[in-house]
Amino acid sequence: MIEVIYKEDKSKAQGNEQFFHIPKNIRQIGLISEEHKIYIEDYAYTFLGRIASERPMKGKLAVLLGQSNWSEGTSYIFVRCALQVQEEVSPEHISFTDEIWLKINEQIEEFFQGQEIVGWFFSAPEIAMEVTDIIYRTHMNSFGGNDKVLFLMEPQEREEAFFRYENGRMARQMGYYIYYEKNPMMQEYMIAMNHEGPPKDSESVADDAVVSFGR
Repeated sequence: MIEVIYKEDKSKAQGNEQFFHIPKNIRQIGLISEEHKIYIEDYAYTFLGRIASERPMKGKLAVLLGQSNWSEGTSYIFVRCALQVQEEVSPEHISFTDEIWLKINEQIEEFFQGQEIVGWFFSAPEIAMEVTDIIYRTHMNSFGGNDKVLFLMEPQEREEAFFRYENGRMARQMGYYIYYEKNPMMQEYMIAMNHEGPPKDSESVADDAVVSFGR
């Protein structure tokens, strides 16, 4: 299902003094919950797909950055940036050590000031779209709380899904939005990591007319 929304809404989050905006131009993937909405920016989404497809037989790990908000009983997670964790990982071995967190925090300070950690990303060949005991323990130990999400990706078949902690388990989310905005922080990071940005058409979507977002 593809749904494009042109209107830009602004809402005030409960317990948050600042207004947040719902992105203007979005592509809907799957079905969206009325209680939990996940938005991932196109540069971040493209970057994750590319690192997953490079040497796809290797596991890949990243931290998701952006902001989380609540409004009128609905949670909003905005994944604005993605920071690759340069460590060897596999479905049997995932670890966020103190040394890894030190490197992550240094890179956040360098590239993504003002962004909060909203979750993490894991990619590995032939993984099922389900949370194993190891993935569950990693999430709870390093990203505990229902305001953090997990994004799983299988790079060969390009299966992917978001998960969040609900009622004592990691629940798969039936859908999410990809949104299109200028994202200079992610652009500069991708250049520094020797990755090109998304195609020009996807980064400059007109406010009053949207072309095909097909990939």
